[in-house]
Amino acid sequence: MLILLMALAQPVHAVGPEVWAALNDGRLVDAADRDSTQAIAIYEAILEHLPTDDPIHGEILYWLGRARYDAGDTEGAREALEEAGNIDPRIQIAASDFLKQIDMALAPIRSLPYHQSYSSEYMGNGFSLAFGEDSAQVSEIHLKLRVLHRSAIQVALLDLDGSRWLARYSGMPEDTWTELTMEMTDFSNAEGKNPSGQDLWQLTISAPDHIGETSTFEIAEIGVF
Repeated sequence: MLILLMALAQPVHAVGPEVWAALNDGRLVDAADRDSTQAIAIYEAILEHLPTDDPIHGEILYWLGRARYDAGDTEGAREALEEAGNIDPRIQIAASDFLKQIDMALAPIRSLPYHQSYSSEYMGNGFSLAFGEDSAQVSEIHLKLRVLHRSAIQVALLDLDGSRWLARYSGMPEDTWTELTMEMTDFSNAEGKNPSGQDLWQLTISAPDHIGETSTFEIAEIGVF
């Protein structure tokens, strides 16, 4: 990363290979290493020397906003995401989607059962729901969704200590509404253990993402019991 930041210390006048390399490096650091602080440093270094009318400016701002949110800087995330959507029409939907997720996180699930319907709402880059500190023990999660671009969905549960459990579903039919019912035994962590359903912090839904491609799916219904 140091080499990339040194390269970006010089003014950038077009989208060269060093900019794309730094953008991809930031995404890899944030996704694989879960190091949002390092990712933020990469994105901010790019923006410092990138002209505001550069075609990639909005995309850098978008990923900066996501990294800031992961780091706990909600207001900084909003600022970057709103600016990204305003200057780049290609980013508007993705930025709007993530801003909605921030709003949902500020209004967490506080009691069970929980049920919410959506009007085929587009979730371009992942969906998340937060659990309140006083929410009850979770035993089951019901989803109704359809995959528009990928045939796989990943559902994750995170607790207050940062532990993470995953449930993966592959081979889902594209552009077809599918209902999934998950119990805690359908989730497992790196050690193969299941969550207890207590002290959960967040539920996230995503499609496996590859650099340069966008996860695309719609959610019609979520139930937590």
